[in-house]
Amino acid sequence: MKKLWIAIFIGSLSFVNYSCNSSKNGTTAKNNTPKEEEIGEAGKGTLVNFIVTDQLTAIMEKAKKENKVVFIDFFTTWCAPCRLMDQSVFSDEDVASYMNQNCLSMKINAEKGEGVALKVQFNVDAYPTYIFIDGNGDGVVKKTGSLSIEEFKKLMKTGVWKVKNPAGKP
Repeated sequence: MKKLWIAIFIGSLSFVNYSCNSSKNGTTAKNNTPKEEEIGEAGKGTLVNFIVTDQLTAIMEKAKKENKVVFIDFFTTWCAPCRLMDQSVFSDEDVASYMNQNCLSMKINAEKGEGVALKVQFNVDAYPTYIFIDGNGDGVVKKTGSLSIEEFKKLMKTGVWKVKNPAGKP
């Protein structure tokens, strides 16, 4: 019986590995096309006011006018940690309040539209990846991976401060 459970466990690991790898291109295993409902879910339920776009230049111009930092959340439709961040961290009231006050927050699908070029421009190779920049594209602060609420609070405050004070001036 123990050997049977071991075989089932190993078989399920192989299936999970295949499923994750086959969906890394943002497609479903069934028909090889993106699921529109997954694409539309980006940022749903979050309190952070995300702009779901890949038009970074327009957001940078707006950030300059409003004296805000641009926050970019690079995601993919198949990324479970990306969804976890939406459900837990970006829906936290303290995180949302700070981000909405200090940042223009963007969600960029790294596998669609201009997101592909932006992924290369910012050297994004894992998801989620968070980037803080100013309206000129300077002052990059970058972090990858799923974070706890406390870890993200520290990152967002550090990111906003470093972007607004690139020379370290108080």
